[in-house]
Amino acid sequence: MTTSVLRITDGTTTKNFSTGDDMKLIKFEPKASPDGKDITESAEVHFTAVVATNRANIQLINRLFEQARNYAKTETGPRVYVDFDPGSSGTAWRSQITDGRVIFDNEVLGPWQYDTRIKTTIEWTRQPFWEGALTAVPLTNASASDDVAGITITNADDATAENWVSIKAADVVGDLPAPIKLQMYNSKSGADATDEIYVFNNVYSTPASLAHVYEGEDATGAGITDTGSATDSGDFYADIDWTATTETLIATWAISGAELDYMNGGRFKVLVRWHAAFPYADVWLRINQESANSVIKTGEQRLIPDLRELHELDTQRFGDAELADQAAINLTLYALRDEAGTHTVELDYLMFGAVDGDNGWKRFTSVDWGVAGVAYQEYFTYDATERKAYRTDTSADNHPEFSEYGGDMMLIPNVVQKMYFLTCDFNGLAKVDQTWTIKLWYRPRRNAL
Repeated sequence: MTTSVLRITDGTTTKNFSTGDDMKLIKFEPKASPDGKDITESAEVHFTAVVATNRANIQLINRLFEQARNYAKTETGPRVYVDFDPGSSGTAWRSQITDGRVIFDNEVLGPWQYDTRIKTTIEWTRQPFWEGALTAVPLTNASASDDVAGITITNADDATAENWVSIKAADVVGDLPAPIKLQMYNSKSGADATDEIYVFNNVYSTPASLAHVYEGEDATGAGITDTGSATDSGDFYADIDWTATTETLIATWAISGAELDYMNGGRFKVLVRWHAAFPYADVWLRINQESANSVIKTGEQRLIPDLRELHELDTQRFGDAELADQAAINLTLYALRDEAGTHTVELDYLMFGAVDGDNGWKRFTSVDWGVAGVAYQEYFTYDATERKAYRTDTSADNHPEFSEYGGDMMLIPNVVQKMYFLTCDFNGLAKVDQTWTIKLWYRPRRNAL
């Protein structure tokens, strides 16, 4: 087949098989992977210059293949890609190479000696997909629509602020899930450095309709007092008291049948944001799913490990993907503190972060202070394609100080999806007025071109 572009490159050194560089592409037919495994394919390429130039080009291509083998083994040094444009679109798609070689024609000695055309087959092994150019994703929430310049989020989801962005189905193209590049700019001047960041992508649990935040003041319970506070989501939090030294039901939220239908049997991490620093080091919490008469699912009893305002309580499935018109249930919160007297916790809200197995979510924690906002702003970048997570300071220096938990964050082509965010600073404060400016990119992926 004919092609306008077929080349091998590490971003610095590029060799064109089809245009220039003293080579002529004779034949190339790209393969598609039927099973998601790496692909081995080849191109017939003739080297058309004098001996010294041909030799130099062949040696350079072999060095690029050695770089590719090194990266596949060690993940060090430059990556090597094959770039391909099957027509004259002007856009080349890339696929990372893991191995390769130049195979000579049986009669190579004569051409090598007498400065005539050298016939070769160039063979390589690559990833089972093609990636397009890095593309900005338009983002929408109540603050802006179809924004690619930077959209604002906070640590709350109420009438005045959002901790989410939505993505339209038409804005993610291709036919394979594609990893993201996410940039978060700490836009709150004077904010303490953020050292913990959660990101979730809801694809399959009706992202356009699902309510992912349950306010503390919407819970019921004998020991609950709704307390006004301008520093909490919805301007209220739930002051919850109990006295027993055994495990005690302290709060209940109704989950409607419609919400369970939206949840679609998906798995969710349930996070809690407290009004202030958590007051105890010896409280165990458990969330259950219950009907009027019985426990449907029993959650894991977890010790709250520190005094921070943000904690993960459990991961559970909600709803049933095979059922419609599901009956309402209750989400129940149980507490245990084996000390006499009155125990008090101040709960702002619960957040349901959608997860897809180990994928579709991330938790980043800084081994330093994190992303600062004091007198100047810094950036946090997560680049799943390049496998990097780092902070960029005001001097444009990058700091790879973040540990990662969870699997790769992937955008799914041609479906609506919604990303949720929560952050906490190094003092343990998850302030609801913490603001971030979000930008998102991806490289569309295709199985075949």
